[in-house]
Amino acid sequence: MNNSLPQPPTLWCAGVSHHTAALALREALAVSAKQLPLLYKNLKEQFQFCELCVLVTCNRFEIYAVTQGSAAQEFRLSEVLQAVLEVTQRHSVPQRELLDHAFLFHGIAAVEHFFLVCSSLDSLVLGETQITGQVKTSLHLAKQCQSLGVSLTRLGIHGLRCAKAVRTQTGISKETVSISHAAIDLAKKVFGRLSERCFLLVGAGEMAETALRYALSYDPREVYVANRTLSAAQAMVDSLGHGTASPLAELKRLLLVADIVISSTGADSFVISYELLQEVMQERRRLGKGALFIVDIAVPRDVDPSCNELEDLYLFQIDDLEDAVAEGAQKRQKAAAQGRVLVAKQAAQFLRWLHDSSRRESLKVFRAYVEKRMHLEFEKSFRKQPLSALTQDEKDAVLRLQKAIGKRLVADMATLMEEIPEPDQQDLFAATLREGFEEDMQEGAVLDWQRKQGDQV
Repeated sequence: MNNSLPQPPTLWCAGVSHHTAALALREALAVSAKQLPLLYKNLKEQFQFCELCVLVTCNRFEIYAVTQGSAAQEFRLSEVLQAVLEVTQRHSVPQRELLDHAFLFHGIAAVEHFFLVCSSLDSLVLGETQITGQVKTSLHLAKQCQSLGVSLTRLGIHGLRCAKAVRTQTGISKETVSISHAAIDLAKKVFGRLSERCFLLVGAGEMAETALRYALSYDPREVYVANRTLSAAQAMVDSLGHGTASPLAELKRLLLVADIVISSTGADSFVISYELLQEVMQERRRLGKGALFIVDIAVPRDVDPSCNELEDLYLFQIDDLEDAVAEGAQKRQKAAAQGRVLVAKQAAQFLRWLHDSSRRESLKVFRAYVEKRMHLEFEKSFRKQPLSALTQDEKDAVLRLQKAIGKRLVADMATLMEEIPEPDQQDLFAATLREGFEEDMQEGAVLDWQRKQGDQV
């Protein structure tokens, strides 16, 4: 026997969010879609995670990982965050600052956090629905990078089911809300009526489309969509039946006519520079244009933050939307409280499944051992009198009896395990059981044996 007993898998969650870190820090960890495969490769090679999934949104950067065992030193937070910065190439962030604003959960706390995120109960805008799609995309990319295993796959399924239960049972999403809605609500507070205003959407992704849909409800005077890929902007405009698509090359001209700009591209660097806006604002003053209102909801940011120094220009970033969404959040707090109760219940159920998976593996080994030993003993007995004289039907009856006895023994062992009151002691019992029979029944032999018997555990 080995001296160290196998442990159940441990789920970890590490990262930063709008609750713990300012925009500049979240921006440093904002891994782009192009960079994600390299990040997965580096993290798996450096830290030997069994499973891995990275979630990147405008408000959070989070890593979900599975390790075998529960020792705290198995997740080296400082080194993991440094590995992320190596990929994003934003080395100017002090390591101490990262650690001061990062969080690290494991076990039930990590499961609850993931379920809260999926259910938009941890979002800047309570009840927003975009997070569901973002989680699905993250899980899909993890699968493409061959980093998703049984535990995180099951976590994703449970998390999305939990999100659906929260939406349907609490009414938190009765009103459609999102970061994009908050950006336009902020513009409405500044301008009052929006029907005479000209909107410019920079970017043609999901957030820009949501913003455009909401903007159209105010019957704006004009709407433009500018995007690096003109066809994507045109497709968005065509799908909504309103607006004018333009390439980013025409950005200066569009900034001269717009009143409200909402920017949400996936660019790695500034799309709207200080120099560009300086020229635009000088020209707007010459033409007698009014103030320019810009909401940058991209992470990393699309607009150089120093543009806020320019006269008659009002630049807001995603963290500035907190006050704008506070009123709506108060209305949804009761539903959010109900949702947290659901999350706690479903997180506990998932954690039981995670621990049970280790116990099931132990019972799988024990069952294969029992079946193999009984079968070998019966085969020897069939070669001797009086059993050798049995007909085939009689032998089949004896084999069915053998199988029933084996199942009964395994069921009794499972019951014995479940009756142990402390979960840690259950894990120890399961590990000892598995360790006791694995020496005779290695995993390959177990699977070969079960395939031959045509009876999967």
